[in-house]
Amino acid sequence: MSFIHRISADNCHLTADQIGSKALSLCKMLAHGMNVPPAFVFETELFRLYENNRQLPESFMTDLRFTIQDIEIRSQKKFGDKDNPLYVSVRSGAAASMPGMMDSFLNIGMVEDNLKTSDEYKRYINFIKDYAALVHQIYLEELLEDSPEHGLEDKSVLQNMIKSYLACFEQQIGEVFPQDPFEQLRIAVITVLKSVHNRRAKTYRMLHDISKNEVATAVIIQQMVLGDMVGFSGSGVAVSRDPNTGQLPMMGEFVLHHQGEMLVGGAINPEKIALIKAHDTELFTTLEQHIAALEIIYEHPVEVEFTIENGTLWFLQVRPVKTSDEALVNFVVQMFEANHMTADKAIAHVPPKIIERFLHDSVDPDHKQPVLDTGVGASPGAACGQVVFTADDAIRYHAEGKKVILVRHETSPEDIYGMYAAAGILTARGGLTSHAAVAARGMGRVCVTAVKNIKIVALDGLMMVDKTRIRAGDIITIDGNTGRVFLGEVPLKQKKPSRAFYKLNQMAAKRARMAIRANVDSLAETDIALDFDMSGVGLYRTEYAFYKEEDINNIRRMVLAETIQERSEIADHMRTGQIMHYKNLFKKTRDLPIAVRLLDPPLHEFFPDNPRYLPELAQKLGLSESKLFQRLRDLKEYNPMLGVRGCRVGVLYPEIYIFQIKFILAAAIDIAKETGIYPNIEIMVPFIGFETEFQIIRQQILSTYESAKHEDAKLPPVKIGAVIELPRAALCADQIAKTADFLSFGTNDLTQTVIGISRDDSPRFMTDYMRKRIVPFDPFVKLDLSGVGMLIAIAVEKARKANPDIVIGLCGEHGADPECVDFCEMLGFDYVSCSVFRMFGARLSAAQARIKADANL
Repeated sequence: MSFIHRISADNCHLTADQIGSKALSLCKMLAHGMNVPPAFVFETELFRLYENNRQLPESFMTDLRFTIQDIEIRSQKKFGDKDNPLYVSVRSGAAASMPGMMDSFLNIGMVEDNLKTSDEYKRYINFIKDYAALVHQIYLEELLEDSPEHGLEDKSVLQNMIKSYLACFEQQIGEVFPQDPFEQLRIAVITVLKSVHNRRAKTYRMLHDISKNEVATAVIIQQMVLGDMVGFSGSGVAVSRDPNTGQLPMMGEFVLHHQGEMLVGGAINPEKIALIKAHDTELFTTLEQHIAALEIIYEHPVEVEFTIENGTLWFLQVRPVKTSDEALVNFVVQMFEANHMTADKAIAHVPPKIIERFLHDSVDPDHKQPVLDTGVGASPGAACGQVVFTADDAIRYHAEGKKVILVRHETSPEDIYGMYAAAGILTARGGLTSHAAVAARGMGRVCVTAVKNIKIVALDGLMMVDKTRIRAGDIITIDGNTGRVFLGEVPLKQKKPSRAFYKLNQMAAKRARMAIRANVDSLAETDIALDFDMSGVGLYRTEYAFYKEEDINNIRRMVLAETIQERSEIADHMRTGQIMHYKNLFKKTRDLPIAVRLLDPPLHEFFPDNPRYLPELAQKLGLSESKLFQRLRDLKEYNPMLGVRGCRVGVLYPEIYIFQIKFILAAAIDIAKETGIYPNIEIMVPFIGFETEFQIIRQQILSTYESAKHEDAKLPPVKIGAVIELPRAALCADQIAKTADFLSFGTNDLTQTVIGISRDDSPRFMTDYMRKRIVPFDPFVKLDLSGVGMLIAIAVEKARKANPDIVIGLCGEHGADPECVDFCEMLGFDYVSCSVFRMFGARLSAAQARIKADANL
């Protein structure tokens, strides 16, 4: 068969699509001079042939015997032999690493009549159990007493156990347990091929966006090396650096006299890897050196599975390790500073989506809550939630809008849905490399493992720590940074970015072409945005200048006023407070550009929804209840989001916009007198539908500016621009651009008006739309490039033709979506603006977009 390959250094040229990432990693380790057990790999083509024909090719058994013969020669062992037995494993190998999601077989080749030692008897018992579970989904340990409390080294006890297991196997399945090693091997290969379609593999592919084209697996057949032998033997997992922090030195876990599945499955609490050093310093140093070299080769922290058999070190697998967001950022910066990675590679190496998760919550150090227990902090952050004991309950609670902590003895791949729904995961067993730890870090979930003092009775919905009883629904807090567990809700604090985080941000800012601005609504957010090195404010919503009760009541009076005189008097009353508000804002932004959007919300948003609050409001406003009810009826709109809002307020009630502009300019003049710096103001006109609307508001701004200029002749011109958030404005962007200094695309409203979907109502049905594949994603989360994006592209092209100097920006939350940033880079946008905590991700996306653009030149 042409698609069988020996695992060798010569086959590093093969691709992961051909032989899977696992086999390719073995080839790379051999190329690096590492000790790897002899192995062969069947290409993913075998999977496709089996899928098409529902059976193995006719030549398969011949090819299988050839591979075993070759492994026998290289291992100097004999498959199925009594005196010098060769055991093999059969493992899956998808192109994308999917740890634990598909099936693997160990110890194939064991025959009852060939067993001699107690270790072999115990290994054979595990083989029978694993075979029954994987091939037939029968769990024999649930039907039998798994093992007696005493006599596990007594051969007669073990022999009786084997007889019981074999008899139970035959009774449950209706056939004799296979004693032909090649029949075992054939069935194992088929089972591994079938496992591509098991539930956990499907779920993993869905959660990690693995495409349908990658639904295939190679099959690896490899000599077993035995960590459960006498002498210095054991199994371990080494991680090149701390997966939570990204800091050296190497760390990991090791179990003496056990095979690897006991460790990675979390079924046994391991020792620290330093145990190896105590036994054999030279072997430990070799392990360290190889792993340090592998992370340079992979350009990523790596996780290595290894076995020590009677003092000989064997490497079984290497893969990029699931790290915390902080660890990955620390790693790439360290690699860049050590000249192991270019700046472009370091920037490109970090997925922008993890940057949004970077500022993990942590337990408030000033809290007074006692520690319930302590385990291993396996995935960083902190989470509070209600205890659930099953994946199904986690999903159900999550659907009800509750935060949950999934509590298990240990997790398995079958729990993946529940883990995804949970805010955090707590396990009694396991360690840093157990399934729970690896999966949680990959999902960005908080995780604590190996909490030894917790006793879990899942069927009763109960866990106990000493005399403390915690039932399903009770609240606990877990700290994935320290491993601590608390009863009840503990206050959480947001974590501050590390030095490496800021360094990566600086590298990205230097590489990006587009500026990254912040959407801010308060002085506190402005402080954070400045700390995050914003290029300016891309959107300041002036409605947030009315956050005090006195201010909101004054704007209500202005909306309700029936004459220009009334509105002017109210504006005069607001003058001092409004000017001070903008002064405080401009003190912070100084000479950075700040796009101030004039009043935009529909007027109804300034009034309570519930009529029972109106009598009290009437009293505060100094109006009779009947007068208030009458004016609100006059203002009532059937579709206020498309009614009197945005620039229409300025057209119909010019005094409202004029007083805003006056206060903004007065604050600018005061700040200049106090600091010598004029704020760099950009006034945004929202919700433009007609170019004539823009001209009317623009003239208001210019007239007001000229009046302010009499007070301060040095007042620099303000920039005037339009927010493009209606389809007509996009199609007529050239007409608007002729007299505009800038255009800013408000993609939230533009998405709403182009698609005709209310962003407030869409959550009621959008999930169903995605589930039914009517839409591939929520268009308010990811920009609809083929629809809304096409309209933006038309608008940008028309605007630039009419005004080559016009500045183009984007101020919707789509500004932090990597695909949207790519799109803006392609169209030559000058900046994107998003909420403060998404700025880092947006800047990284902008740098990556520029790197891609330069590569395609």
